[in-house]
Amino acid sequence: MSRLTLARCRLAGIVSLISLSVALTGACKDLFKLNFDCNFLSPPRTALSVVPARDSATVGAPRTFQAYSSNCKTTALTSGVAWLVQDTTIATLTASSSGGGATVTGLRPGYVQVVAIWSGLSATGDFFVY
Repeated sequence: MSRLTLARCRLAGIVSLISLSVALTGACKDLFKLNFDCNFLSPPRTALSVVPARDSATVGAPRTFQAYSSNCKTTALTSGVAWLVQDTTIATLTASSSGGGATVTGLRPGYVQVVAIWSGLSATGDFFVY
């Protein structure tokens, strides 16, 4: 085998390895993107949300709100949530003893924010009574 042919074979082998490496890197990046983003870029940040973010009801009709935490995945909270409404003359709130939810019932027409507090975080939902 001539030196030129041998050099071409080596070059083709190197190019093939580089191409394979680039292809694998792209596939792994897509495969592990969520895990990488959640675990390696920075520590996961936990967020708190209230669902529904906005609800309305007539006077006397109850509505249920639920607290969720999220850090790369969303989870309904089942305990440890403190609840309040900002104006108890417009609505009453009863926190669930078995879960992370709360039932809000309108007393008179108006607007209140429903507040969930958990692990040093807070989130609100809007409640309109008509």
